[in-house]
Amino acid sequence: MITLKIPRIDAEHRLHVESSLVGEWYENVRFASVGLLGAWVGYCLLIVTDMGIERFEILMATQWTIAILTLIFLFYGYRFIGSDRNRLACGELAVALTLLSAGIGFYKQLPLMRDPGLQTIAFGICIGVLGAGAFAFAPSKRSFLICALCWAGPLQYYLVFESEKNSYKLMGVTQVIYVAVLYLIGRIDYIRRVQSILRELNLQQSNQTILKLKNQQDGDYYLTSLLLQPLLRNKSRKNAAITIELLHHQFKQFEFRRKQNELGGDVSSAHTLTLKGAECSVFINADAMGKSMQGAGGALVLGAVFESIVERTKVVSEYYNMYPERWLKSAFIELHKIFESLEGTMLVSAILGVIDHEAGMLYFINAEHPHAVLYRNAEATFIPTPHVFRKLGTPAAAQDIMISTFKLEAGDVIFLGSDGRDDIYIKMPDGTMSVNSDETLFLRHIERAKGEIGACFAEISAAGELKDDVSLMRIGFSGITQSSPESPALKKTLQLARAVNRFIHEGNISAAKDLLNEIADLQVRDNKMLRVLIRLAFKVRHYSLAVKWSEEFLKFCDDIGIIYLASVAHKRVENYSLSADLFERMRLRGVRDSKINSHLSEVYEKLGKRELTRKLQAGKEQ
Repeated sequence: MITLKIPRIDAEHRLHVESSLVGEWYENVRFASVGLLGAWVGYCLLIVTDMGIERFEILMATQWTIAILTLIFLFYGYRFIGSDRNRLACGELAVALTLLSAGIGFYKQLPLMRDPGLQTIAFGICIGVLGAGAFAFAPSKRSFLICALCWAGPLQYYLVFESEKNSYKLMGVTQVIYVAVLYLIGRIDYIRRVQSILRELNLQQSNQTILKLKNQQDGDYYLTSLLLQPLLRNKSRKNAAITIELLHHQFKQFEFRRKQNELGGDVSSAHTLTLKGAECSVFINADAMGKSMQGAGGALVLGAVFESIVERTKVVSEYYNMYPERWLKSAFIELHKIFESLEGTMLVSAILGVIDHEAGMLYFINAEHPHAVLYRNAEATFIPTPHVFRKLGTPAAAQDIMISTFKLEAGDVIFLGSDGRDDIYIKMPDGTMSVNSDETLFLRHIERAKGEIGACFAEISAAGELKDDVSLMRIGFSGITQSSPESPALKKTLQLARAVNRFIHEGNISAAKDLLNEIADLQVRDNKMLRVLIRLAFKVRHYSLAVKWSEEFLKFCDDIGIIYLASVAHKRVENYSLSADLFERMRLRGVRDSKINSHLSEVYEKLGKRELTRKLQAGKEQ
C-alpha cells in the first residue's frame, strides 16, 4: 500500500538514518553529475555551432566555473564539513547554483535558437534531467523541489509567460504537472528508503540478539531448543501424490530440569503451497555452521526466515503467482542476504526445493549440501546436480542463480540429509577409528533400509560413532493419474487433429482453426496429444489456444520446448508479464539462447523495463 506518511524514527536511530540518507544522496548526485556533465558538453557544442560563442561567452564561463567547483565539492570538499545536515545543505546549495546557471542559460538561449532540432534537444535535456533528478535527490525531502525550480524554473517562465506559441505555453504547464508527479514519486521513494534503513537496523539488532545466545548455559540451551522445535516440523498437507517424513538427531545432548533435550544446527522443514495455481511441496534441508549453540543460532535464523517466506507466499499474490523457479530464486536470495549480513560468522549449507505434485517435477538449489539421493526400483543413486552454489552467507553466492530439475516417476523416493549422514567414526581393521570418507556409504544404508527413514538412521548409527548433527528427509512420490489414453475424447481429438493437419497442408487455415476450436471443448489432458495440438495451433497462428493447451500441458509435465512455445504464445496475445516469467524460467534453468534473449528483450521493452532490456542486449546475466 502506497503511503506519503514518513515513518516515525526513534531518537536512537535518527542519526543513523540521516547519515545513511546523506550518504546515498551524495552517491546518487555524484553519479548523476557525471552523466549531466557529458550531456551538457554536447549541448554547449551545439549552441556554439548554431549561434556562436560570442553571445554567451560570459554565461558559459560562469556555468562551467560553477559546475567544476560543484564537482570538486561533491567528490572531495564535502569531507571537510562536520555534521550530516550541514553536509547535505551545502551539497544542495552547490547543486542548486549549478542547475540555476544552466536554467538561466536555457532562458536566454532558447528564444535565439534558429534550429528547431536544437530547441527539441534543449527540451529533452530539461525533461530528462528532471526525471533523473527525482531518483538522484530521493534521499532528501527537499532537494528535488529546490533543484527542479533552479533547473526548469527559468525555462518554465519563458514558456508560460513570454513565449507567443500556444504549444510552448502548453508544454510549460505540462512540465509543472510533470514536476509535481516526479515529486510524489520521489517522496514515495524517500519513504521506502527510510523504511529499508529501519528494517536493516531491526535486522542487525535481531542478529546481535541471536549471537548472544552462544554465551549462555543449559537454561539458554533449553530455551533455544524450545524455539527451534516449531521450525523443525513437517507442515505439508497429506495428499495422494506426496508423503514427507523428517528425522532429526542433534549432536549436542543436554539435560535441563530432569528432561533430556538436544540442540544443533540442522534444519528440515516442509510445507504445501500453491504456486502459479499448482499445488506444490516446498522443503529445505540445511546445516548451519558450528556446534550446539552457534549452530542453533543459525538454524533459528534460517528456520524463522524460511517460515516467514512460506507464510508470505500464502497471502501475497506477488509470491504465490510465481513459477517454482522464480520462487526458489527469490527465497534463496532472501535467505542468503540474511546470512551475508553476518559477515562470514555464520554460513549454511542447504538444499531448497519445490515439487510440483501434478507435473511430478523436482526443482531445487544446492548450496554446498550433500547430494540428494533417488531411491528407485530398490536402487539408490545420487540425483544429478548440474548447478551447485556456495553456502548461504558466502559473498557472491547468490550471483547467476540457476535451478536444477529432475523428473520424478511414480514410486520414487527422494532422500536428503546433512553431512552428519557421512561424517561418522568407523573402526578400521587395525582397531583405530577413522572418519568415513566414502559418500556412497549412505547409498548402501538406504538400500539396506529399503527406503525407510527410521531404518536408514539405524543403519547410519550402527555403522560407527556419530560426530555431527544428522537430519534426514524422505519424500515419497506416488504420482497423479491422468486421463486414460484410450478415452473416447482422446480418440475424437486424434481424428480431428489429423483433419486439422490435412486442412493446413491444403491451405485451408480457416477450417483448421474451426476444428481446433472444436477440439478445445473436449478438455483432453493427454500430454502427447497436447504437444501435437500446441504445434498445430502455432502453425495456424491460433495463439490463444496455444496458451490454453501449453498451460494444461505444463500442469502435468515439464518440457523446456513447451515452456518456450508457451512464452512465445503469451507474447503473441500480449500477456507480456506471463511471457517474461516463462522466458525467465528457462534462463533460470541455465538455458542460454540468443532467441530467448531476443524475445525477452522485446517483452521487457513492452513492459517498460528498459534497464533489463539494455542488460540483455549487452549480454549480461540476470
